[in-house]
Amino acid sequence: MSRAPAAFERGGDSAEYIAMEGAASPWSPDSCHGGAPAALLVQVAEAMPAPAPMSIARVTVDLLRAVPLGRLRVECRVIREGRKIQLLELGLGAVGVRVAKATMLRVRNRPEAVPNPLCAPDFTIPGPDQGRPTRAPQTGGFSAMFAMSAVKGGFESQGPASVWFRMNGPLVAGMATSAAARALAAADFANGIAGVLPFEHWLYPTVDLNVSLLRQPTGEWLLIDGETWIGAEGRSLCRIGLGDARGWFGSVTQTALLETRLREGETA
Repeated sequence: MSRAPAAFERGGDSAEYIAMEGAASPWSPDSCHGGAPAALLVQVAEAMPAPAPMSIARVTVDLLRAVPLGRLRVECRVIREGRKIQLLELGLGAVGVRVAKATMLRVRNRPEAVPNPLCAPDFTIPGPDQGRPTRAPQTGGFSAMFAMSAVKGGFESQGPASVWFRMNGPLVAGMATSAAARALAAADFANGIAGVLPFEHWLYPTVDLNVSLLRQPTGEWLLIDGETWIGAEGRSLCRIGLGDARGWFGSVTQTALLETRLREGETA
């Protein structure tokens, strides 16, 4: 397995990160893929001290502007501290301008003897060894960080898709990438693998990501199972199931803007 370059490097202090070419977006070579800053904010949040053993139960990420490559600063503060929950607010800035924000709910880890603890639908999707390779239309950037195995749909087709993702490089150079951060990084590809409009004629950049985790994912391969709806008001909504070798572990919704690509000679 070849190692991909890191998406970020540490900056001059603990709050600064440098977005490298490995974080680049399919929409612009000068900005980040949405999954890269979303995963970075999760990685930072998980390093925050907590009053008890906790894990992330919910993440809401708003991409306020295009997140540029280069130097970024992360701010994190505790909104609600408790023995059972912790609510965090994070901001991501570039040249003094806030480009993304997130809220994250961490919940106490304490197994309870509950009946029938898993009530999710049966997990019948084939594993990554039964899929076929699929690749994003653009080369390089953040998509080059992943091996992808499609068992239904994928970048080459339109409509619902089920694709397994394995992250082949570190999110931040010199740091282990957490399981929750890997899930956020892969989840943002859903509007690409489950797109319903042709990539060569349409832009559909993500503007938010809303993730709920029933448990922490396990294993190298994570499943993104997505379906996109198109609205009449210039946006799309992607509904996503998250799975791993143990079965379903979370759900996601993702909003994207819809715009036609300009043809040669056209102006906005």
